[in-house]
Amino acid sequence: MTIIIGIKCTTGILVACDSRTTHPLGYIDDNAAKLHIVEFQDGNSGIVAEAGNAEYSSIAVENLIRSAKTKTISDYRSMAECADSAIGEMKRKIRDQNAGASAEELRKIFEDHDFELMMAHYFNGVPYIFTTSLVGGLASKGDHLYAAIGCGWILSDFLISRLDVSEFGTGQGIWAAVYAIEEIKRFDNRCGGRTRAAIVSEPDPGKSQAVICADYAMQQVIDETLAFSRESAEQWKQTIETRIRMAIARGLQSPPDSHQ
Repeated sequence: MTIIIGIKCTTGILVACDSRTTHPLGYIDDNAAKLHIVEFQDGNSGIVAEAGNAEYSSIAVENLIRSAKTKTISDYRSMAECADSAIGEMKRKIRDQNAGASAEELRKIFEDHDFELMMAHYFNGVPYIFTTSLVGGLASKGDHLYAAIGCGWILSDFLISRLDVSEFGTGQGIWAAVYAIEEIKRFDNRCGGRTRAAIVSEPDPGKSQAVICADYAMQQVIDETLAFSRESAEQWKQTIETRIRMAIARGLQSPPDSHQ
């Protein structure tokens, strides 16, 4: 399982994630690579991030990347169509391998091996984030500035959806996403490992370029967000204590009217 966060910033698209994968037998891998650069034939590139069943999602990502190499970003759904084809191909193979299975049995197989993908790229100066899954099968466009997938998406919504990200640059976007992921890792043990991030920008008109941030640079952001988390927790504790003392003082000075 995992948490993946995407934010459309004023200077690029930020995609961040954790690095934990739990295998069916219970083995935990905290160094899983969940962010991948997708390169198109015309030199454009984007990011795809994977969550859920790692075995099946890695196959879908491999198929998506292979498909993109022979295509161009000629439409805002170019990467989404590569994902649709990759997942469609997987479903056909699963059906072939389970010939004779009922529709309900096939659906159970899909659900037991379900995964999600988040894709990010630019087209004609517009940032796009798409999400899809094995069960769903068709990529949907995110119309908001923020999106999250994976088991930690609810906590992510709680932490980020309250923020006005409309004026965020990628620096602010990374900080907000890393803070959310580090907090989520504290409360959901299905998420863990190193927090990683990627940025998709438009260095030239009509160009989409993706890069995965170096771990050493990410560590600085992680350290800062952890320090902020500790400081804010202490400030929150002090604020609560102050408010309680003020409430008690007001109660002592103005006791409620008593009725005989």
